[in-house]
Amino acid sequence: DISTQFLDSTPQNFDEKINRMLQSAGEFFAVDRVYLFQISADSKTMNNTHEWCAAGVTKQISRMQNLVMDDYPWWADHIRKNEYIYIDDVDALPDEAQKEKKEFQYQSIKTILCLPIKDDTGLFGLFGFDSVHTRRTWSENDISFFQIAANTVSSALQKYRLEQELIKISISDQLTGLYNRRHLYHCMHPLLEEYRRNQRPFAVLFFDIDYFKRFNDTHGHNAGDFILQRCADLFRDNIRPFDVACRYGGEEFIVLAKGVSSIFAQVMAERLLEIARNSKYAF
Repeated sequence: DISTQFLDSTPQNFDEKINRMLQSAGEFFAVDRVYLFQISADSKTMNNTHEWCAAGVTKQISRMQNLVMDDYPWWADHIRKNEYIYIDDVDALPDEAQKEKKEFQYQSIKTILCLPIKDDTGLFGLFGFDSVHTRRTWSENDISFFQIAANTVSSALQKYRLEQELIKISISDQLTGLYNRRHLYHCMHPLLEEYRRNQRPFAVLFFDIDYFKRFNDTHGHNAGDFILQRCADLFRDNIRPFDVACRYGGEEFIVLAKGVSSIFAQVMAERLLEIARNSKYAF
């Protein structure tokens, strides 16, 4: 049933599918909490991205963000070695796992099982099951069923990550990492519709690097690429989170500013120009 749920998964409904899968697994295995952590590429930090809790069990997901794995060395060592962690009695954890014991007890966990999940590049997450109300004893055969569920999640996550990467490639400029012209047009359509319906304004700020061809011819294309990348950083770091910056042409950039008047748009443009003029890369 869990595998079937992912057959029609898309980037738009993936979180919903994961949450439904956690609930199915939690109810099937009769545990109190089921969760998914995703681990950073350098295996140094992790985030609790999805969680299901049985009735009466306190959610922990808001606490479990940007965790440093080395803060829990005993636990991290097992996970990095691709070893599952099964603790049937949290109160009996060894002395070297005192930090882990304190955290698990804070969450009222009696029994815990954590299964690492990985792809061809290595470890990228873990799948966990907690029993809060009572201690549980699981055999190797039982744990193999948990592992099947973890493998299903791993396959779904790999598919999702690949799809996200393909989407990112299709809408991004390869050199600068900003959005490309295709994505600009995609973003402009709903803004135009909103303007037609509700007269909600937006601005298109157009930036062009002066004398860029002359610079390229004098210093070479690598230097020109460097300047384009620094310009991209300038836009990324200095526009509002909900505005859109893209590379429109060779040395042309556009910023879509949402919900702004013409006066505010001019202020934005002057501010970005002033930052560029004061940049350490200014010539």
